[in-house]
Amino acid sequence: MKKYSFLFFVIMSFLCVFQIPISASAETKISVDQIVTESTDLISVPIRIEGNTGMCGAALSIKYDKNLILTSIEKGEALPSLTLTKSAELSSNPQKLVWDGIDSDSTNGVIAKMYFKVPEKCGTYNVEISYEQGDIVDGNLQAIDVNVQNGYIMIEEKEENLAEISVGNVKAKIGIEIKVPINISDNPGICGAALSVSYDKSLKLSGISYGEALTSLTMTRPGNLLSNPIKIIWDGLEADNTNGSIAILSFITPNEAGQYNISVAYEQGDIVDGNLDPIKINTKSGTIAVEEPQKINVNISGKQVLIGDSSNSDQKVIISYFDDQGLLKSIKTYPVADEIQDEANQDASFAKVMLWNSLTKMRPMCTTETVNLR
Repeated sequence: MKKYSFLFFVIMSFLCVFQIPISASAETKISVDQIVTESTDLISVPIRIEGNTGMCGAALSIKYDKNLILTSIEKGEALPSLTLTKSAELSSNPQKLVWDGIDSDSTNGVIAKMYFKVPEKCGTYNVEISYEQGDIVDGNLQAIDVNVQNGYIMIEEKEENLAEISVGNVKAKIGIEIKVPINISDNPGICGAALSVSYDKSLKLSGISYGEALTSLTMTRPGNLLSNPIKIIWDGLEADNTNGSIAILSFITPNEAGQYNISVAYEQGDIVDGNLDPIKINTKSGTIAVEEPQKINVNISGKQVLIGDSSNSDQKVIISYFDDQGLLKSIKTYPVADEIQDEANQDASFAKVMLWNSLTKMRPMCTTETVNLR
């Protein structure tokens, strides 16, 4: 601490003596994240702004390694009052991203996310950012000077005997909340870590909670759960070498079946041991497999109809039989099953098949299906 205080004193004395001007605009920085991962899945690369003094328009050029395949670009949560216009073709390289609006916007954070399909070959794939003088302006349309920092995707070979941070693979139904763990194994002892978590844009992050590992460290969650990617930070005074889940992510699943990826990454030096020396860790992505609901196959004397979802055993299947005049002849109830066989009432002309949450509350869980018996 004394060493850093002395260094700070020397630097400040130097600036005061020589009166070096410090431009306010130089505080504004636009940067591309530096992603280190062993995953060859779809990788999200955020573009961030910090120290934003207010801008009304900006045009950035993003040039990326020819081995990367750009699959999509999303607007970030920062600069919400400005409209983002992307290049007409995703195959264009460099990409031109333009923000413009009526009033100045001074928010900080992720301004855009670029999703890349990466090669399986290990290496560093650069993502470079630039702008021309006058392409970034404030609310008075005056040019702003901004510092820019390039980024990259570094694909590392997965090494044996290294600690691994991995996202769990889970199965889920459509439109429900599901919990997904982030796990650590072979932990050599971590005193601090910052992880970037990217997830499919069709998922909705609803919560983040502690796992059973790294409990001696303080976990700092993002202030905005709508961010994507999110940053989760652990820090403490002593190294923690526990294994297991380090965080539990809660997601609302989309209304379409499919595989939805969740990946973790970190920047070089963002995971350290008890001596604050960097630790190298393997990372592994996970998925939420959202499945189509398994329908209940109701067979009435050889005539079939599909209803509801067979996964909820507490619900009840109701079969009501009616004659030609619409008069009720009989009712049968069955517990939920993949397939239900029933013999039709001989006096009935048609049947109505329903799925209720229970026989007491009788709340319909799907549309009623009619089966003609004549």
